[in-house]
Amino acid sequence: MEKKLLSVILINGFWGVLNLIWIISDGITIWNFIFMGTNIMIIYLIYRDLSSCIIGILTYPIGLFIPISANKGGFHDLFDVRHRSLEYIPFNRTGYLNTLPIKSIAALGTSQQKKTVILEITELIKQGVNISENTAILRKLLEDPHPDVGLYASESLDEIEDHYVEEIAKLEFSTEPEDIVKFCNNVLNLLETNIVVGELQKYYRKIILEKVRYIKEEFPEDYYVTLYRTTSDINALRKGFEETRSYDILRMLFAEDLRKKNFKEAKQIIKDFPEILKEYSQGL
Repeated sequence: MEKKLLSVILINGFWGVLNLIWIISDGITIWNFIFMGTNIMIIYLIYRDLSSCIIGILTYPIGLFIPISANKGGFHDLFDVRHRSLEYIPFNRTGYLNTLPIKSIAALGTSQQKKTVILEITELIKQGVNISENTAILRKLLEDPHPDVGLYASESLDEIEDHYVEEIAKLEFSTEPEDIVKFCNNVLNLLETNIVVGELQKYYRKIILEKVRYIKEEFPEDYYVTLYRTTSDINALRKGFEETRSYDILRMLFAEDLRKKNFKEAKQIIKDFPEILKEYSQGL
C-alpha cells in the first residue's frame, strides 16, 4: 500500500513539474489551472488534509513531492492498522486525556481530543470492552459539527465491522470447541455493535444456537453465557450457575436481576453470597 501511495505521489509531482515547465515556456492558460487543480485534488485524496493542499499550492510543485501538513498526521495514517499497531497508546496513558472519562471528552473535547478518543474506543470495541456503550458514543460522534470527527467515527465503524467479519471468517468452519467459543464471541460482539441488523442478525443468532451445543461439555460456563447473550433469557444464567457454580456467571446473574428489577432473586443472591453486594457497589 505504501509503495502504491509513493508511486502516486511521484507521478503527481512529475506532472506538476511538467505543468510548471509548460507555464514558463508558453505562459499561463486555463489548462494549467486544471492541471494544478488535479494535482492538489490528488494530494487531498491521499492525505485528507486541507492544510497539505494549501501548502501544496503555495510551494507548487515542490509541495507535491514533500507534502507538509499543519496537523500531526494525515487521515490515512491514523486509520492504517499497521501504523496504529506500532504507535497505539492505551487511553489511560494518554496524558491530558486520562483526567476525563471518555464520555466527557467525546461531548466536550476539542476535535483533536475527540479523534484520539475515537481511536481508543475503536480498540476497546475490537477487544470486546463495553461494546454497546462505546458504540453509542461513536454513533453520537458521527453527528459532530466538526466534519473530520464525523469522518473518523464513520471510518471506525467500518474498521470494527471489517475486524469482526475477518475474525468470524477465520473460525466459521472449525469444529474445535475452543474455536467455536471464539467464533460465538466474535459474532455476538459484532451483533452488539448493531452494525449488523435485520435478517443477517437473525441468521447469525441461528448459527450460534446451532454451534453452541458443541461446547457445552468442554466449556460449560461459556455455553451458558453464550446462550444468554444470544437469547437474552436470564434463565440460561440461573441454570448455568446451578450447574457450574461459576462466580462469574453469578455476578452476571446478580447484575441482570437488578437491571430487570427481579429484587426477590437479587435479595436471595445477597443472602447466600453477601460479598457480591460489596463487589457490585465498588464496580459502579
